[in-house]
Amino acid sequence: MIKMRVLIVSEDGLPDIRVEKMINTLSKIVNEIYFVGDFRGWSGIGLSVKPKIYSVKWDRKVNLLLPPYFQWAFRKVKKVLESIRPDIVIACNLVAGYMIDKLGYPMIFDYHEVWSLQLKYISPPTLPRKLTYKRRVRLYPKLEELLLSKYPVITISNNARQYFIEKYGISESKIFVVKNYPSILEINNIEFNELDCKNIVFAYMGKDLVFFDGQTYRDLRPTLSVLDKLWIEMKNFKVYLVGSKKSIRQYIEAFGRKKHIYIYNVFTKTHFGILSYKPSPVHYLVNPNKAYMYSHSGSIPVITDTMKEIVSEIGRYSFIVSSINFEESLYSTYKSILESDYEETNKMRRRIFEYARQNLIWEKQEKTIFSALKSI
Repeated sequence: MIKMRVLIVSEDGLPDIRVEKMINTLSKIVNEIYFVGDFRGWSGIGLSVKPKIYSVKWDRKVNLLLPPYFQWAFRKVKKVLESIRPDIVIACNLVAGYMIDKLGYPMIFDYHEVWSLQLKYISPPTLPRKLTYKRRVRLYPKLEELLLSKYPVITISNNARQYFIEKYGISESKIFVVKNYPSILEINNIEFNELDCKNIVFAYMGKDLVFFDGQTYRDLRPTLSVLDKLWIEMKNFKVYLVGSKKSIRQYIEAFGRKKHIYIYNVFTKTHFGILSYKPSPVHYLVNPNKAYMYSHSGSIPVITDTMKEIVSEIGRYSFIVSSINFEESLYSTYKSILESDYEETNKMRRRIFEYARQNLIWEKQEKTIFSALKSI
């Protein structure tokens, strides 16, 4: 155990499953861990060691650097850090990183986004969202360049790593990939269940299926349209939706928001997990944790082939939708799923479940996190 004070500051607050997995990893090697951010509870994975929490009100106005809200939050963060004097700060996302940069503490920048590219593929549907978007466009690419050019970085995919190296000239020794794999703490108690396949059940986590918020790289409107057609033709499926209470279709059963650990209780009752977003140039960088949650639940992902990093990892255990003639491929893929052999479906479910257990585990990346700590 290293005698060291490590502080995590996050603009997204808690609960946040990635941050909690990071806390669990750090607790294995350092003796003092602190968290600063908006604390609203835990995800339920059962951390053996919990950090000392300093809760700071931190909302969208802070993340847009709007006065006086940003200044209020900044002063609170500054006061906490002056009392702790951390040896290392892990800052999660841009505004948290910007604060720590202003305060001058040794930092690892844990960046879960790629705003310099993502912002090019957002089409805000309402005036308030357009105003928010315009401010982000002015601020976020500059903050991204500042922080990635100056500090060791943890990012979420190999392709994002290469993008940042090429865009900002970052040294390869200063950027580390830690993917959104589930922790053993999340999946230890999940067992594989054979499912009846007379009525296929799809899973999705998020509001994107029932509400398009302008992020074109998460556009599921074509998928919803295809499911509408297939419902008229076949009526032999359901969609279990976590993260929204809106059941905008007869075949959608909405479970609302759930604590992270309980989402698996829903996913293990499904045959397939939806990741068939409309093709986007952003996709090759992304690493959504729902892909791995589906896999660990025995729910076969249905993935658009533009999500190259996910496809390279689990494509052979998944159904792939071609981005060429996308809507035709989308329809034929989902129809083939609904017409597939029941026994073969459960065999595929077991294969991805077992593959995930052997390979897609957060703890297998802990050496990378330890290397990031040593890079300061």
